[in-house]
Amino acid sequence: MIRVTVAALALLSLAGCGQLRADEVAFHVLNTADMAQSINAISRDCFHEGDAFTSRILGDKPSSGEFALFGAAVSLGFHAFNRLDYVQERPKLRLAVNLLAIGAKGWQVAHNHDIGMRVSGSNPGCAP
Repeated sequence: MIRVTVAALALLSLAGCGQLRADEVAFHVLNTADMAQSINAISRDCFHEGDAFTSRILGDKPSSGEFALFGAAVSLGFHAFNRLDYVQERPKLRLAVNLLAIGAKGWQVAHNHDIGMRVSGSNPGCAP
């Protein structure tokens, strides 16, 4: 998980995103954790996408590659939002939206953990 997070943040940095704020880093770390949980469950063939928005885009049983691409798109979209002039000029709006996104993503990671999804190793939610 730590390697995946470092790799994701390194890619963002190489893409000209070297000035990440703490709230942005928090979102990207949580998004990486969500991706790792899902990809680990997908690799054990016990994954069914439960999020209505994501399942509309990827279907009920996406591949790990599809999910990784979707997760990367979410991070890039979040980053692009934070770089909009309109958002840059309104730091309170930016922080409020980012805190909502962090809360939602944090809830998602905690929920995944509660139903047995782990970032590596076996998933208690999967049949042996």
